[in-house]
Amino acid sequence: MFISCRLEFECTNNVAEYEALLQGLRKAIDLKVKYLHVFGDSEIVIRQVNNTIHCISPHLRAYQSEVRDLISNFQEITIDSIPRYKNQEDDLLANVASKLILVEGFMKKAFSVELIFRPSIPDNVTNWRVFDDDQ
Repeated sequence: MFISCRLEFECTNNVAEYEALLQGLRKAIDLKVKYLHVFGDSEIVIRQVNNTIHCISPHLRAYQSEVRDLISNFQEITIDSIPRYKNQEDDLLANVASKLILVEGFMKKAFSVELIFRPSIPDNVTNWRVFDDDQ
């Protein structure tokens, strides 16, 4: 079963990569996974999460902090980068989610697409909205 998320708000590539990581971590926590090996093709985000480069943007630091909070739910977790050319299946799934159109090779019941309408970490500038269920 493949799970993909479509972001229904404007964001940078790095924010989209952090959102993907956060959504995946949340799904793993919901499934009560204790040991996890994460692969991502965003070298910058992976290195920021692994503390091998400094995160300058305050907004991305907030994402980095949220990832660290979620990581504490696992007994063991590794987060490694993978070259984009080795990440073709994930790119195809992301393409399906972005267009909401089936692509040859994916069966209708083999994946789901979740629509995300607000960022995990609001930036209070471009993504400020009030929703009916906001407190």
